[in-house]
Amino acid sequence: MAPFTFFARIDANIMKFLQAAAILALSLTLLSANAGVFDPQNSDEQYWGLATGLRMATVPLEGDSDQTSFVMLNFFENSYVYLDGLDAGVKLRKIGPWEFNVVAKARFFDISERYQKNLAWDVVDFGAQLRYQSDVEGYAEAELFSDFGKRLYANLRTGFELQSGDLQWQPYLNLRVKSADFNSRYYGVGVEDLDAGTDVTLGLKLQYPLMQHVYLYGLASATLLDEAAKESSFVDETWQGELFAGIAYYSDKKKMPRSKLHNQRYMRLAHGWATPSNLHEMVIGKTEHDSNNNQLTSIFYGHPLILRANDSPVDLYLTSGFVWHQASSSQSVAQEYVLGLKVYYRFYWPIVWRVGAAEGLSYITKPTYIEQSELEEKNFEATNLMNYLGFSVDLNMGDLLGVRSAKNLWLGYAIHHRSGMFKTSSLFGRVKGGSNYETLYLQWDF
Repeated sequence: MAPFTFFARIDANIMKFLQAAAILALSLTLLSANAGVFDPQNSDEQYWGLATGLRMATVPLEGDSDQTSFVMLNFFENSYVYLDGLDAGVKLRKIGPWEFNVVAKARFFDISERYQKNLAWDVVDFGAQLRYQSDVEGYAEAELFSDFGKRLYANLRTGFELQSGDLQWQPYLNLRVKSADFNSRYYGVGVEDLDAGTDVTLGLKLQYPLMQHVYLYGLASATLLDEAAKESSFVDETWQGELFAGIAYYSDKKKMPRSKLHNQRYMRLAHGWATPSNLHEMVIGKTEHDSNNNQLTSIFYGHPLILRANDSPVDLYLTSGFVWHQASSSQSVAQEYVLGLKVYYRFYWPIVWRVGAAEGLSYITKPTYIEQSELEEKNFEATNLMNYLGFSVDLNMGDLLGVRSAKNLWLGYAIHHRSGMFKTSSLFGRVKGGSNYETLYLQWDF
């Protein structure tokens, strides 16, 4: 117990700092409209990508079967912020080989549906990271994290970033020091009180090019649970395994980054109304009115990821948004944070139009009434973190009005969608359902 008693003595001010750090990481990564952070003049076009595949994991809890999830990952990095799969961070300070970051991360915790109601956990953690990058392709990291219930854990990790021919591989070793509260919550399923402990993970990340820009992407790890976690009557396994296999697309890593990206950024202001209709009904125009008239207001920022040729109809953006869900007779105020990739396809008919699609992550501070009621009808627990989808169509106001000065203004309609991906992901609580809003927006390119 002695090595872990510091968890119990951590001052509340440190917790406030970690929470503030997480808000900073999310705010700067999600809403980085500041020209000094996301300036196209300083953009590195090569550091972005996406991956999709299947994640398989064994479950250490008694009587639980292995879990399989469909996962989509996004990647982005510049000198100030990064998005690495399920992690989002802000690079606060770099001195030689040392780097200090604040990080918000989504964490898988594999558990069966029968324990979900006992836990109803948040799977977004926040904290700080100190990283050392050596000259011989090795690195070391020290991290302190907390979930939103102030349950602490620390990671001590070391690994290597190696290459053999075309194969890129990264072996690593991670020690996770967990507080008693953390162990009790996630291995005692919120019922049993457990001691603090340290588990050990051996892992390997792999990337192998299949064709230009396309890679085979894989991850495998094995975790040896600590004695404190194994004391839980709910735990009947000593080891927990994880495997991810999928396909990744990256911009050209071998190409020298352009010093300038001439594509314009955008800001989008939208207002929307909830609907009980599902996504299919909305697409075909059969949208029902929400009897409670719940509404949202959102602001989204788009940062260009590729240099668009003059004749190309496609634009790709890293998109981030803040959504304010308004109070009503059926719900209180809630805030939503969105991060993902957005693609636009433009066409002429007879003026310039665009259709767009976005995919990413959405975290809400409190599930809305329209979402909560739908999930309860299906006997699911609402979850804060969900998959985000956005579909839009807009027209160019400069073409519509014949005013050159309005060429950068777009008027559009969009669908704002949160869901659990049809129970395919434990990251989203294995729920089926979510919420839909139809919105009207103005978007300004600058």
